[in-house]
Amino acid sequence: MNKNQKGMSIVEVLISMTVVSVGIAGGFAALSGGSSQVNSMTKLHRVRDSARLALPALIDVIQDSNIAYIDTTSRTTGAVGVATSSDRFSLVGGTLRQCQNASCSFHSNPGVATNVTRQSAGHEYRSGAAGTATQRGKIVPSGFAACPFDATTTSAGAVMDAARLIVPRDSTNALALKSDGTPNPIKLVFLGPVQVSADNVELRRVDLDIADLAAATYSVWSEFSTASPNWVDILDFGTDGTAASVKDGKVPVTLATTDATNEQFNLTSASVGGVTQPCVVWTKSRGTITTYPYRVVSITVGLATGQVAYSFDLRTSAGSTWRTSGTAVKTSQTIVNHLTELAISTPASDPYHASTNPLGVADPGTVRLTIGTSLPPNSGETTWNHHLESLLLNPRNR
Repeated sequence: MNKNQKGMSIVEVLISMTVVSVGIAGGFAALSGGSSQVNSMTKLHRVRDSARLALPALIDVIQDSNIAYIDTTSRTTGAVGVATSSDRFSLVGGTLRQCQNASCSFHSNPGVATNVTRQSAGHEYRSGAAGTATQRGKIVPSGFAACPFDATTTSAGAVMDAARLIVPRDSTNALALKSDGTPNPIKLVFLGPVQVSADNVELRRVDLDIADLAAATYSVWSEFSTASPNWVDILDFGTDGTAASVKDGKVPVTLATTDATNEQFNLTSASVGGVTQPCVVWTKSRGTITTYPYRVVSITVGLATGQVAYSFDLRTSAGSTWRTSGTAVKTSQTIVNHLTELAISTPASDPYHASTNPLGVADPGTVRLTIGTSLPPNSGETTWNHHLESLLLNPRNR
């Protein structure tokens, strides 16, 4: 043994331990920072994927339809209430909040340039007692009392879109054609937002096929084929926008063109199949039980369970009737989750006007689809992730 060999003094040991501890702490800090960045990037990808993966399903159903059969206007008219109309629907039981600042900085690119796509997300066209076009700011999850873009106080009761479309597809989703080779509109498609948790809204789709209806009872009926009606046959009440009862082969989609005396198309909470849930409710009526033609339609779509309650009572005279009612057990399909923006705008629901509605849709054959998804920060984080997609579509079945 070398008698001159010495060990480390207590001071040297403490200094070495300190150096090693600092190094380990630095390593953990780097790993933690890297983990935080990974989490942030993962969330960003999730929120982007949620919006982008929804696009094919939405594009397909919109392009399958006819521009005249795409209804995205929330409305109430006649005896069911004061005539109001909007191209946005109030989220049922929602806790999302919305910036009320028309100049919300979310609508602008860095600097001063206006981002029209983002403007469209906060735009609402209204008519009747609802007022005129208005502009709001960003929709954000419930934890944001102030807008993360411009610090404006947010308010509860965010609004986004819902829709009803008629498409020529059968219950197997195969293309449906009439005997003359033209599209046969025998599927109703309902799209609507459902809040499934505090900060998660899902866009749901529920279909109702002609084949889902219970066998109708009828007597001396000649308005349409009792064996193979389509939705236009059943839902056309008369000449659009007039009191005339002559059917014109159309299903109107606005307050101004309604062919009903009373009509309601809204999101609301209702019971379907014994379950109270967010629903798309569409009712319309014309005439009375003693005045003809008498036509009544009622459809309540359970967005949570997929069950659809329906009732159709059509009468051209006391002895000429066609009726059916029941509940169809359908599937509520989730199209997208973490939804915070949805606008399905048409020339009917959001008509362009150079001065009163410059953000409206001008092309008579175009649908503007705007969809946004968001994820709030995790505990201890400040990064808020949002993604917005917008595109113009042209329905092909005209």
